[in-house]
Amino acid sequence: MYKHCCEDMKYHANFNCDIHQDPFECPDKLILFDKRDSEYGLIIHDGGTSVIGILFCPWCGKSYKRYPDFKKLIRRILLISFLFPISCIMVTNPLYYIYVFYLEGLLLSL
Repeated sequence: MYKHCCEDMKYHANFNCDIHQDPFECPDKLILFDKRDSEYGLIIHDGGTSVIGILFCPWCGKSYKRYPDFKKLIRRILLISFLFPISCIMVTNPLYYIYVFYLEGLLLSL
């Protein structure tokens, strides 16, 4: 289990609603935690699936890492480049770091 910064964050990040299957439909689900990248986001309850990434815990104020793990990214790029010929690599703003690879007609976001 992932260790969160405080008990409030642990509660909200691990909250599972008994009524709603989709976290975006539940009005009580406030935080969405991405275990793969260890990032937190505030769910926007407007009927869609929008999330705003947060840099600090809203309850205790702890700072979260913002920049990607470049060693992990390089490993992924090398693995993909051995498996598929890379036609195009697009890297967006480093603050939001969305990496998109165009691989033989496949669109892959890391």
